[in-house]
Amino acid sequence: MTKSAIASSTNVDSLVMRIRRPDDCLLSTAQFFKASALNTVFDVAATVSHGLCGAPSNRTKFAERKLFVDFVRANRSPTGRTPDKNGRFHGAVFYLDSKWSVLRKAKPDDTRLSFSVSLNAALEAAGRPAVHADIPLRWLPSFFGSTTRVNGQYAPSDQHTILHRHKTDACTTREFFHSDLRSAK
Repeated sequence: MTKSAIASSTNVDSLVMRIRRPDDCLLSTAQFFKASALNTVFDVAATVSHGLCGAPSNRTKFAERKLFVDFVRANRSPTGRTPDKNGRFHGAVFYLDSKWSVLRKAKPDDTRLSFSVSLNAALEAAGRPAVHADIPLRWLPSFFGSTTRVNGQYAPSDQHTILHRHKTDACTTREFFHSDLRSAK
């Protein structure tokens, strides 16, 4: 389809967004369209599709979100940190259960127990469909992040939850001193 045919169409915005750009083009679709000559022929996709393709958005999964919040609250423990005079905890207030070594599996054949897989198992047990493995990683900071909105203002959260820190996450100096103490005994 030529640029002049697209420009004279009644649904020009829709057609411009469906233009397929060359792989080496660094311009946006609209910039590519505007910078081309009137007789340029464009490859226009038949329809626009996206990742959901008719499936409901993750923002409409209210029952799954409620189950997620309940799941996290049931599978976390306090870190022992107390707030300072400004209400900040200077780190997480809660750790997720230590049985999870990763939040999300890096590969399908990864054998480590992950938070996302356990959440999906709990959702399926509750009769709800499983969510993509990345969704719990997005929901965790939004429900249990380090800050929360109170009356339109950001404030430190008393619900901040992160993955339990394992031995590999510990400070190397601390690990060095612990090894010295173990060898001294």
